[in-house]
Amino acid sequence: FNECRIVDIHDATNLDSWNTYFKQRSALDLFCVAAHYSSRYDSADNFLQEHCKDEDVKKYAQYLKNNNEKQIINHFCDKNIESSEDCSISWKNMQYLWKQFIETEKLPNVFFTTILKTKLIEKLKYDGHTDVFTDCTSKLLPTVSKFIHFWTDNIIINTLHDDNSSDNSSDNDNEELEIDELCSLFTHHMKHTICEKNMLDLIKHYYPDTYIEDDKYLVHARCKLWDKKQDIVQSLTKYKNAHSNNDEMTGGDEIPINELYQFYCKKKSKFIASKRYFEKFIKEEYNLYI
Repeated sequence: FNECRIVDIHDATNLDSWNTYFKQRSALDLFCVAAHYSSRYDSADNFLQEHCKDEDVKKYAQYLKNNNEKQIINHFCDKNIESSEDCSISWKNMQYLWKQFIETEKLPNVFFTTILKTKLIEKLKYDGHTDVFTDCTSKLLPTVSKFIHFWTDNIIINTLHDDNSSDNSSDNDNEELEIDELCSLFTHHMKHTICEKNMLDLIKHYYPDTYIEDDKYLVHARCKLWDKKQDIVQSLTKYKNAHSNNDEMTGGDEIPINELYQFYCKKKSKFIASKRYFEKFIKEEYNLYI
């Protein structure tokens, strides 16, 4: 840790864009600028100590240098763990709390899983038979509990290539839920607000086999609380009835999907399917009515 320094680039770029930069552009520019500042300030550490005016940057960059393993564990516990005689935290939940901690603090994951668990056992009471940390809780866990309850009761995932799968799995092949839609369903049903980022983190941690496209679409999935297809069918039926007496329309007229979607969006409903899903449904499943 003493040799490590942290630079926060999360808001500035991502790994894919850096790879593109190095492969397709002149990465030499970056090294030249770095060499220039190294000569000007002697070293990065010297810049932090003698020239950097931002105390938060100094503290963050040298976090690993100035904190040993025990201090990092203490920091985690102070931020996320509370004493409670009647409560406990499972190891699975503790791992989720740790992930939230390093993400919030913008820290690298400095512990292997086994080492993290060993350090926490040294810090907290632990029951090896049940694999839980006792006499403790976290303010983040109520959301976790509500999410697992909501997911178990309401989310159906189609397991591809499973011949024994029931519940009309083929009907779910073209189903999908946007993370934003899932948040709305969760908030409405559980009376508990959740943001897209937290929802995504929870799914990835507790249901890692779920297929998520572009960190936005939950593919081959549907929610029992909302029949998206039936919503769209009802909207199209209303549109057809509203225009059935229009003398200007004939059987061969084409109706723009945008017009249909705008009509659908005007319906009084708590949930509205995305335009992507609406268009997909029109093109793939509603062809008999077009």
